[in-house]
Formats: sequence, C-alpha cells, structure tokens
Amino acid sequence: MEIENSLHGGTPVLKVRGRLDAASVPVFKQHCLEHLTADICLVIDCSDLTFVDSSGLGSLVAVLRTFNKQSATIRLAGILPEVRSIFELTRLNKVFDIFNSVEDALAGN
Repeated sequence: MEIENSLHGGTPVLKVRGRLDAASVPVFKQHCLEHLTADICLVIDCSDLTFVDSSGLGSLVAVLRTFNKQSATIRLAGILPEVRSIFELTRLNKVFDIFNSVEDALAGN
C-alpha cells in the first residue's frame, strides 16, 4: 500500500493506494494518527484503494474511535464499488461519513 499526504485548505488528505490489509495496517494507522489533533477533519481518499480485508476495516474503526475521542472526524472519499460493497455488507457505511469525491468530503456535502 502507498499513502500520499497532502493539505487542501488546511485539511489533511491521505490518498491510499492498493490494499488495506493486515500487512499494511500499522503504516496506515501511523499515517492517520500523525494528523490527530482536536477538532481536525481527516479526509481519506479511497479512490485508488482496491481491496480491504477485516484487518483493514478494523483499523479504520479503531482510528475513527480514536479521532472521535478527540472530537476529530474522518471522512472517506471516492470508495470504489468493490470496496464500497464491503462497507455496505458490514454496515460500516452507516458508521463512516462517505463522500463521492475528495472535493465533496472537503465541502462536507
């Protein structure tokens, strides 16, 4: 998995490429937690995320809980249909704020 960090108007955006699985979870969590400050909104661009397994889903939930404790938020953007189906199957689409694009996530639409 590759992760690219960027800032869009002061909002951190992580672009995730490849697979979010047991092997990549530690690096993913580290990148997310580097941006953790109170009241921050982290956008995770999933438009190039091709696979998520149960470890990957667990890491997303763990990061979300950590962020929520600090009154911070996470927004997922651009989830591909094959990955989105996993979120729907596990009903995590009801837990996460999911947006069609990074632009929508940044705008909160």
